[in-house]
Amino acid sequence: MFPANRPQWARWWRWWWEDPEYFDETALVRDRLRVLRFLQARGFYDAQVAPPRIHEDGTARDVDFDVTEGRPTVVADVRLRGCEPGPLRTMPESGCTAIREHLNLRIGGAFDEGTFASDRDQVVDFTRDAGFATPTVVSRAIVDPSQRLAWIEYTLRPGPVSRFGQVHLLMTPSTSPVTGDELPNGLPVAPVLSAINIEPGMPYTRRLLARAQQALFDLGVFGIARLEEVPRGDGVVDLNVILSPGRLWRMRVGLGMHADTTVTNLHALFSFTHRNFLGGMRRLRVDLQPKMYLSSLLSIDPTAPFEFTPGISAAADLQQPEMAPHATGIAGIGFDVGPDPLNPLVGYRRALRGTIGLEARISREVTGSFYIRTTNVSYLTYPSLLQAGRSVASLDDDPLLRQQFFDRNYVHFEQAFSWDRRDNPAAPRRGTLLTLNLAEGTRSPLSDYTFFRAQFEGRGYLPIGRNLTFAARGLFGAIVGSSYYAEGPARWYWPVPPELRFYSGGPQSNRGYAPNRVGLVGSSSLRERDPGAAAADDPSRYVAIGGTAIFESSFELRWQPGKFGLVAFLDTSNVTGIAPDPYLNPRGINYCRASAANRVVDANGVNDRDCNNADHRSDTAAPPPQPLRDAVGSLLEFASWDAFVRSVHPTLGVGVRYATPVGPVRLDVGMRLADLGCDRTSREVAAQNGAVATGVPSYYVLSTPRCGFLVWDNLPLSVNLSIGEAF
Repeated sequence: MFPANRPQWARWWRWWWEDPEYFDETALVRDRLRVLRFLQARGFYDAQVAPPRIHEDGTARDVDFDVTEGRPTVVADVRLRGCEPGPLRTMPESGCTAIREHLNLRIGGAFDEGTFASDRDQVVDFTRDAGFATPTVVSRAIVDPSQRLAWIEYTLRPGPVSRFGQVHLLMTPSTSPVTGDELPNGLPVAPVLSAINIEPGMPYTRRLLARAQQALFDLGVFGIARLEEVPRGDGVVDLNVILSPGRLWRMRVGLGMHADTTVTNLHALFSFTHRNFLGGMRRLRVDLQPKMYLSSLLSIDPTAPFEFTPGISAAADLQQPEMAPHATGIAGIGFDVGPDPLNPLVGYRRALRGTIGLEARISREVTGSFYIRTTNVSYLTYPSLLQAGRSVASLDDDPLLRQQFFDRNYVHFEQAFSWDRRDNPAAPRRGTLLTLNLAEGTRSPLSDYTFFRAQFEGRGYLPIGRNLTFAARGLFGAIVGSSYYAEGPARWYWPVPPELRFYSGGPQSNRGYAPNRVGLVGSSSLRERDPGAAAADDPSRYVAIGGTAIFESSFELRWQPGKFGLVAFLDTSNVTGIAPDPYLNPRGINYCRASAANRVVDANGVNDRDCNNADHRSDTAAPPPQPLRDAVGSLLEFASWDAFVRSVHPTLGVGVRYATPVGPVRLDVGMRLADLGCDRTSREVAAQNGAVATGVPSYYVLSTPRCGFLVWDNLPLSVNLSIGEAF
């Protein structure tokens, strides 16, 4: 990998943190022996490694090893002494079954010394899992190189069935157990014992030890938290919990930047965290982010004006660890002022949020949470980034925008459950992750919505080679609720507010599309400038509408031989939830309906003063939500191949990775396969122009936004730079 295989003209350059490797003939002799021993340890006992061939290339030396592996050694038999039926059995049948299922060396397979040692460790681990804290396992492998056969035997001596004894807390550097209700640094003892949650007399199991270890780390107040087992001769296992004090408060200051095709912001971060606020290990965190929003540096419209808009975000979060065993109570409040997060080019708003909840670790792999959230959103009369002069009144008058940007208040419940069996959450190579998120709300004097929202996601990882990993992800979500048309404000109330609808697209989703640009996207008029203004295919007017049904899938082949890696990916997704032809079929009120020109007329199709006056002019532009059955049924279209491709929005792409301790820095480039000619938007605009009598519909609804790759508007590509894997 570069820079090791960099071309000759770049040999002078290297990473500044890597030292050069100098040629050493003595080390080369040892390396030859290492290669030979490496092959023998993997069962190739008659392998041969020829003396290396050395080629001079200026000041560099290229070294080649010629290797002959030979035939591998095969496992002839595997025996577990102590698991045989009869009086010699010392292990319960369930433990023996678990051991047999997890042994990697099987009869007929290739023998490997490393796997042999690993299997012995697994025999010990599963014996301890069966409740025996002090097992003895004698392993033996007999290898006949001439026949290339290996016989393997493990002898189990589990010892007595074990139970937990006393739990002692020790705070370094002292070696004496802590007595009293406080640790030497002033922290209370009760939350620590609650986190450990092990009582004398409980049956010994390593699962309890793993949960206790994780719970101690989750408290976040210790630099070291280690559990040492102290077995007695009678099967009782005492625990010494070694703790070291950590810093209880921390203050951070930083600068950051965010940029995508819709908006760019520069922000400062001020953060304060205290992990023993008012005692009891309560954690208080306060964050403050002043922001300055700019018209996007990555905008596909290079002629867009360059403007600034201020904003600010503030949040305070209070947590009480061990409110119940392995459960944390949470209360928080957040406030932000700035461009709408879903459609920053259009609306400027103020949002206030409150949260009360409980997070619990049910087991080492399963976690759950429950929240009650309240949200208040108000739109302000401040110019938007690219459409200067837009006000709340103009948002309410536009036939499309009035359905997205309006003052609202709602209360809802949330539950989340996850089952995480990944080997490494930051860079997984094996395992699965399953998550289920639920949300419910009911209309009341405090809330404007009645709905039930469910979203399920599954991720899987499978190593298929030394440096290759196949990763897959699937997501499905749906919302059912009470939609209604309010005659007072004359707008549709969808089952859920815009913040809780489904959206797709972006670096963590479908990487061929900008954030929130998969599914139907609206392009509105500019009525505040001209009451007769028509819609236009203008990216600065695009509005992410969202939907009530979603599916996403991603497949990746990851190659990570070192710091640098490559990824090939295929992403698909779709979001549905509004009537596919809202510009033809919006619902009218007060005996008024929409004409073919999307203007209000009376029930007989005749222009009427009461229908066309300013009070009713905007009644026509309510994109109505679909029933749940229609929304889910239209996620995948099977009428034709072209319709299917349009509905799944496939993206094929490649990416580059550079591994860091906090996850890989990644650069992904995705190509939209559903719009290779970049003509879909123009075809949809022409079709909607022809569908209305005047040729000027009030707004467009587009299934694919206009092509745009940096400053090129005829390439169906998207680029994403981020930290951490896409999933």
